[in-house]
Amino acid sequence: MLGKVAKKHIFLPENIPLNLNQELINKIGINQYSQPTKAFKEPLDFNDARNSQNSKWSQEKLDKGITIATELEDLPRAIKYYNDAIQLNRDNKDAYKVRAIAYSQQGKYEDSISDFQKVLKLDPDDSQAQEALLKVEDKIKEKQHKRMLMTFGYELKNAKQYNQGNEHLLVYSPKPRKIKK
Repeated sequence: MLGKVAKKHIFLPENIPLNLNQELINKIGINQYSQPTKAFKEPLDFNDARNSQNSKWSQEKLDKGITIATELEDLPRAIKYYNDAIQLNRDNKDAYKVRAIAYSQQGKYEDSISDFQKVLKLDPDDSQAQEALLKVEDKIKEKQHKRMLMTFGYELKNAKQYNQGNEHLLVYSPKPRKIKK
């Protein structure tokens, strides 16, 4: 019986005798896998391996993005790498953090705030993210304040231009009224 199995599955050359003793068979490994090994008695968890590999790839994408941002100063291209890193590992707080910084440098403050909030959701004690979030929120307030001043200035300029041609409309001198008792 062993001879048929060996010829069929192990592909022994014809000149090797198949009437080997059990000790010799075990030495060359023919019966090595006749019983399931411990690793195959329990189901394999491929999710752990996949998650581990994705974390590694995510870190590689993050590192590449940081290199592009710092050495080439190409933020849009770096952000693509940060996006890839996040897609591979949604728990990569460093990828969210550097993408938030890149968004802030591009003036995309709302996107920056969203990413800093994700960092703080993953790690509520991250003091760098807390501080950076406050700075970005201040920038948004400053931007809104400037927009308000520009709108007010534009309205004031329009009012002055209107008044220059229509001074006669601005003259208003009401007659004093008598108060009734």
